[in-house]
Amino acid sequence: MKLPALLLAAALLASCSPDEPAGGQQAGPAAPTQTSGTRELSQAQQDFLDLDFDGRWGWYRREVREQDDEVRWAEWLHERGEFEFLEWLALCRPERWSVYGGVLVRADDPRWLQLAAWTLDSTVVVDAQSARAALLTRPGLTLDWLEQHHGELSESEALLREELVAQAPEREDATGYSAPLGEGTVYLGLLREARLVREGTATAAPAPEQPSRGDALRSILALRSSKRRSAQLLDALADVARHPDATLAMAVAACALQLEPMEVPTQALLSVMRDDERPMALREAALEAVAHGPRYAAYVEFLKFAFSPRHPLWPAAVRQLGRMGDWLAASYLGELTDAELDETQRPLRDAALASIAARGKLDEQQFLEQLTDYMELLTYADLAGGLIRDKAIRELAGELRERLFNYDLKYKLKEVMVQYQAPERLAIGLDADLWTARLREHCTDAISY
Repeated sequence: MKLPALLLAAALLASCSPDEPAGGQQAGPAAPTQTSGTRELSQAQQDFLDLDFDGRWGWYRREVREQDDEVRWAEWLHERGEFEFLEWLALCRPERWSVYGGVLVRADDPRWLQLAAWTLDSTVVVDAQSARAALLTRPGLTLDWLEQHHGELSESEALLREELVAQAPEREDATGYSAPLGEGTVYLGLLREARLVREGTATAAPAPEQPSRGDALRSILALRSSKRRSAQLLDALADVARHPDATLAMAVAACALQLEPMEVPTQALLSVMRDDERPMALREAALEAVAHGPRYAAYVEFLKFAFSPRHPLWPAAVRQLGRMGDWLAASYLGELTDAELDETQRPLRDAALASIAARGKLDEQQFLEQLTDYMELLTYADLAGGLIRDKAIRELAGELRERLFNYDLKYKLKEVMVQYQAPERLAIGLDADLWTARLREHCTDAISY
């Protein structure tokens, strides 16, 4: 896919949704809504055509939201031959593959096979099912295409090939159809911006024929809905979280909410949270994304904020502690006196404490089930250092020792110590060997008590 180039304007972040390019506002008149009839839609079409690719993308994401409108636009884009735009919509808009991908299938566009095969790995079940159904409407063509690209297939594509080989449909020649999509194609913009962040040149304009920042944004949106997330892609996402373009950094924070907890670029998002120069909306989005990541990192970070009532992120951190905290968070929040808090903060503290109290303390079985999480929280509190360390270690270790009268807990703790392996993606900037050694050290201390 050849993707055009245009820099996004991060200065317009406040007027954009977290995953919408500000660059889409650089040209063309404001578009009317799409639900009032043919006349308005015709004007909207002209507004759309007055923009370049990135501008059209930003405009479309803001203005075309209702499913009925999307169906009408998909047909119009098809009539105009806007197949690349349709393909990106199919890659990026969850639960709409049948709308945008379906148009490409009906048009028998050369790229529909590669798009449908890629979408077999969608995390959105309805999209994966729609793509599979499209491929099975022409099983002979699909099989021929899969055979032609046998060495390039993902696991899902290979499984479909095996299924069709067993069915032995009459073959159709797929020579004229596009080759399978790969990470390097769909995520090219993300990979480029990650490289520039590492090289310290992220503010430079792209050279001719290079992907634009709009391409990076679309790559991030596509990543949200795909299971194809290599370690390289997750590293690139962490780099772009630090991007000086706040729109791209915001898109990474939004994407993190769709990842598995250990895939969240926690360290990069923590650096965004701590950066007083970043827009507050971005810092709050980063905080929410961190809360979706490894519990031990988020929990300890929020406890640090709880000790600083004048910090601008204090309200958001306290709300998260109310949602995810336990007796440890309650002990910290309980130390905040009314004199330290203003009239807007006291209700937040009280609501968080009430939420924690309503959940109660973990019973023995729950504690056993969450023992690994508990030990990781203890270890991170230790390694995080600072003012938080002594109190956290004292409280957490004390809780552990209180429960050691139960032999089952000692037995379970020994299992944790022997079998423990650090997560594949530790995501908090610590050496995995150091992490594992300190966790086992805490286990040994508890068993020996």
